Amino acid sequence: VPGITSFCSAAALAKISLMMGSEGLAVVPSLKDNELLQKAMDDFHNVVIMKAGGSMERIEQMMAASNIPLDRATVVSRAGMDGQYIGPIDKSRKFSYFTTIVIKKPMGGEI
Repeated sequence: VPGITSFCSAAALAKISLMMGSEGLAVVPSLKDNELLQKAMDDFHNVVIMKAGGSMERIEQMMAASNIPLDRATVVSRAGMDGQYIGPIDKSRKFSYFTTIVIKKPMGGEI
């Protein structure tokens, strides 16, 4: 839809909020810049990773390094297109370039 950013559309389709209250949000590309992506995972409550289709294994490793459980990630691939997928990281699945991951870190005492 013209005028609606893909990560906002992805969050709406997945029925998840991007931020609540005083939480922070980072939107970063997955391609090549490991330092930027790792910093976002370490410093923000919520992280949107764009163009994540070919980087699932690396993203999983970075989440583990930041002590973020994999179930805190929601994958939205091919949003609004044929073959749309909304769900968890699935190691058996091949994701397209049009894949966004929304990571919502546990807050406070939440596990």
